[in-house]
This record gives sequence, C-alpha cells and structure tokens, in this order.
Amino acid sequence: MVSIIIGTHGKFSSEILNSAKTICGEQDNIVCLAFEQAGIVFDGVSFVLPDKVSLFNLVC
Repeated sequence: MVSIIIGTHGKFSSEILNSAKTICGEQDNIVCLAFEQAGIVFDGVSFVLPDKVSLFNLVC
C-alpha cells in the first residue's frame, strides 16, 4: 500500500486533493500538509514535521 503526503504553501495542498477527488474519486492514505508562517498545519493543528512523520512510519 502506498501513502501520499501533499505538502504545499498555504491551503493549496487541500485544493489539489479536492481536484483529485473530483477526477479520480475518494482515495485512502492521502494526507495534506499546509506549510504556513506559524508552522505546519495538519487537520487544523500546528506542529513540527518530525512529530507527525512518526504517524506514517517514515524515516527521515
């Protein structure tokens, strides 16, 4: 199984995902990260990237 992380400045990543859903339908294992001045936003919560990387079992 493949997981996809879409990371862009601002809310562009969520709009990319919305466009993909319109074209391809709902997909599993896709996460959007919004890089903003305050940090990174995931589901409305700001965090530092290494804290969330562990949720995806990724190695930096």
